[in-house]
Amino acid sequence: MPTSQQIQAEIQARFGFVPPFFAPAQQHPQVLENLWQQTVSAYLDNPLPALFKEKLAAYLARYCATPYCLVCHSCTLSLLGMKAQEVLALLQSPGPTATDIQQFLEVLAGEMDALTDWPAPGSLLETSLLACSIFIFLERQETERCRGELHRLLGPLNYQHLITFIAYLKTCHLWVEAHPEVAYEADPRARNHLNALVQSESRLGNFFANYGERVRQEQQSKAELQAELTAHKQAEESLRQTHNELESRVRERTQELALLNEQLRAEIAERQRVQLSLQQREEHFRSLVHNIPGVIFRCAYDLAWTMEYVSDGIEELTGYPAADFIGNRERSFASIDHPEDLAMIAQVVQQGLDERQPWMLEYRIIRANGSVRWVYEKGQGIFNQDGSVCWIDGAVFDITERKQAEEEQRRQQELLQTIFEKIPVMVALFDERGRVKMTNPACETTLGWPAEEIQCRDLMVELYPNSQYRQSVLDCIRSAEGKWEDFRTRTRDGRILDTSWANVLLSDGTSIGIGQDITERKQAEAKLQQLYQRVQLLNTELEQQVQERTAQLQQSLEFEATLKRVTDKVRDGLDEGQILQTAVRELALALAVSCCNTALYDLDLATSTVYHEYALSGLPSAQGQVLQIVDFMEIYSQLLQGQCLQFCGIVAGSSRLHAAILACPIFDDQGILGDLWLFKPLNAVFTELEIRLIQQVANQCAIAIRQARLYQASQAQVAALEEINHLKDDFLSTVSHELRTPLSNMKMAIHMLRMFVSEERCERYLKILHDECARETELINDLLDLQRLEVGADCVHLETLQLQDWLPKIIEPFLLRVKDRQQTLDVELSADLPPLISNAAALERVLAELLNNACKYTASGGEIALKVGHIPERQAIIFVIHNQAEISATELTRIFEKFYRIPGADPWGQKGTGLGLALIQKLVERLGGEIGVESQAGQTTFTVELPQQGWV
Repeated sequence: MPTSQQIQAEIQARFGFVPPFFAPAQQHPQVLENLWQQTVSAYLDNPLPALFKEKLAAYLARYCATPYCLVCHSCTLSLLGMKAQEVLALLQSPGPTATDIQQFLEVLAGEMDALTDWPAPGSLLETSLLACSIFIFLERQETERCRGELHRLLGPLNYQHLITFIAYLKTCHLWVEAHPEVAYEADPRARNHLNALVQSESRLGNFFANYGERVRQEQQSKAELQAELTAHKQAEESLRQTHNELESRVRERTQELALLNEQLRAEIAERQRVQLSLQQREEHFRSLVHNIPGVIFRCAYDLAWTMEYVSDGIEELTGYPAADFIGNRERSFASIDHPEDLAMIAQVVQQGLDERQPWMLEYRIIRANGSVRWVYEKGQGIFNQDGSVCWIDGAVFDITERKQAEEEQRRQQELLQTIFEKIPVMVALFDERGRVKMTNPACETTLGWPAEEIQCRDLMVELYPNSQYRQSVLDCIRSAEGKWEDFRTRTRDGRILDTSWANVLLSDGTSIGIGQDITERKQAEAKLQQLYQRVQLLNTELEQQVQERTAQLQQSLEFEATLKRVTDKVRDGLDEGQILQTAVRELALALAVSCCNTALYDLDLATSTVYHEYALSGLPSAQGQVLQIVDFMEIYSQLLQGQCLQFCGIVAGSSRLHAAILACPIFDDQGILGDLWLFKPLNAVFTELEIRLIQQVANQCAIAIRQARLYQASQAQVAALEEINHLKDDFLSTVSHELRTPLSNMKMAIHMLRMFVSEERCERYLKILHDECARETELINDLLDLQRLEVGADCVHLETLQLQDWLPKIIEPFLLRVKDRQQTLDVELSADLPPLISNAAALERVLAELLNNACKYTASGGEIALKVGHIPERQAIIFVIHNQAEISATELTRIFEKFYRIPGADPWGQKGTGLGLALIQKLVERLGGEIGVESQAGQTTFTVELPQQGWV
């Protein structure tokens, strides 16, 4: 378990101070931990809106006997943006009554769906949530209903957070009441904000001052409520006793009523006998009416035709019950008449009444479902002695089916007439002797005989002049078997047509003949007969082609299965070797080739290396063979362009075998990666299907290889990022130390200056302050300079430097250092050094950093050398710095990285930030030069080459 100090440190970190609320538990770590964990989970980490939590906490603090919670939560409300007047209005608002809570519950019930967003502060919905939460806290009568609505509206999770927060508030009240020494005056929230809150609203001061009296009133109100509940329970008990007495009286009264019931039973039996007789007569009448098909009605003679009686059949006819029409309660019968028939109905009925004659009419009605029905009505007027109409009686029958049949018959006649006139075949009507009585227009058009001439001559004689042939035609017409028969028919202009006729016998002995001109069909049949032989030959050829195509399709399916198998194996592969080995083996087995191998290209070296091979036993292996691309340019020139090629060649080895070879490149949109070579016997060729399969496998290999290389590159990047992160942490640690050390020295010097006032000591400590301040400034400047160089924000000013005069001033500070460390510094300046146009400050910094590192990493007794020379052919000045210290090859590649320091290489214990070499590398590049380093045989050499004429 953590100690009290550790827990207080956590509280300090969350609040920024330790509230007095936790003071009573400081001597008891277990209690303090429990109280703190409740505060974190139920209050601080509770996801309910902070303003809602503080409003609820401040209001419920009115029921706490001590003012600590009230004052602190009121101050927090001020911090959350509530004005002092709003805080006072909240605290002074009366507690919700049972009537109020009913209204608030109705507001919550009006929200059909669970809340996705918390309601706006001050809204009616938020006020309702606060009121229901207060009722749950006070455990009033409607508590359970409040719980149910809040659970539905907030959802299970937010509801649990709310209940946890209410329980936590009760715990807080009990805690501060048990420890009255917890005073809000000691809480920073009250100390910092209470005065401003009270000054903004003076009535808040009175409210807090009278807090004790208000608490007493609230507690008294709570006691009165409890007394009211007790009285309510007593009233319920009294009601229970009264209920029992009433039940006793009811039993007595029931016995009295039982005697009266016996007297009434005899009277009721007599009335039932009379009623039964009336019902039997009515049922007899209804049976008669029900068995009449249709509807029987009686209506008044008025403008609305008010219905006096209508039989139950009206519902089957109209879809409306009879009760709707009696007295025109819901509708009149006229209201369902079709609007187009109303005038006709009124005219016919009025005429019948005027003539005192029954009337019959047919009209349409509109049923309840919107459909239209046809009805037949027969009615008559019933007249008084004075001749006036008393009422109208009548019957209505449904004739919709008859109307539909008549309409269908009319449509059939129109259809038959249309077919007869428009059908593009010949139609003729024959009498029982076979004479033509009528023809359609198509028949007239085909044969050339108009209808008016057919009536006055025997058309069969004209159509078939040969009597014997005509008789066979007549026999066919009389048989009327409905079969098609072909005849040679003569037209009016003498032409002979091939016709085909079929005849149907009618019930009256006549027959209908249907014929068509088949002259063209007969001619086509003759041509088809000629083509039949050609079709037979073509069919034989087609069967041969189908067999060949089937074999190709079967091979295609096998190749697709091979491609899928290769794709499935290489798609998720991350090993290039496994990918290529799988592709080579599957291709060799699927295509049954003698050999299959794959090679990867190194375009920089212009080489092709065979990495994997699958060959039949006995053939020489080429695996591991490295080919120079330039030696076979006639082949590789096409492969490098992404083209397949097929040729005959020699397989080199212990013996030389002739073979047919297919070379396919492995490439994608990023470039070529390698190739696939497949070998067959010399007389064989690779088909289009085989080439397509090989290309598809090569494409899958390219994708898989790119994926594998991408994965390897990503793994390398992850490792590099981890290393950079480690360097950053090391850098931050070093920079933190380097920044703090001068500050600590300056702080100590200031402290010593306060303690000692002698002039000598003052000078000494002032010098420390000056040196450490300069050291701090230099470190910060390094960081800022590096940042500016990386973004290119600095402006370099060029000037002319006479190196013979300028360099000694730069080297002079290092002479004393090498002397102190028993090192030697040799400086060699070329005699023909020309003036250098560059930036003096940047060049000084570069040389100073390199000399500083040389001194730093050279052990005592070691040698350091600086050589400056001129390279006329490149118009450049070269600076070479040697020192006796060797850097390993692995470390040498990283010394220009930011934050990087060679571990354990500093014999003098001088720490650095790892920015020096990175900074001077940027400076050299900014000056248009180059910097390089070599290290071997115990010597490290830095070379800086700058353009003589300067460059920015």
